[in-house]
Amino acid sequence: MRDLGIGIDLDEFGDGKASMASILTINPSRIKVAKELVQSKDTDKTKRNALRAVMALARNFQVELVAEGVETLERLKLVENLGFHRLQGFHIAPPMPPDAIREWVTNGIVDTDAVSNKRIA
Repeated sequence: MRDLGIGIDLDEFGDGKASMASILTINPSRIKVAKELVQSKDTDKTKRNALRAVMALARNFQVELVAEGVETLERLKLVENLGFHRLQGFHIAPPMPPDAIREWVTNGIVDTDAVSNKRIA
């Protein structure tokens, strides 16, 4: 599939839905780390170590890595300090209607009224 320019994302890695076997079988282009790992408390050393292990796994398989669930500035700083470069979550941008995407990409502005009024397609 990669030869055709088609990538596959392995979503929710680390919450039990996706496993090491999924990486070997699917050969994904990108692994999206489950928000349950990303949103752990800063004091949770075990989850931080798990995130570092997933990062090493992605490097070894030469797969892009995305941290899901980045919903606060605190989470943003944590995952950036751990070395994540691709992030997803409400702190980056909330879900938005298609007509708001151009403005967000161009200016970094989201029409929060459109989002809160659920005009999302």
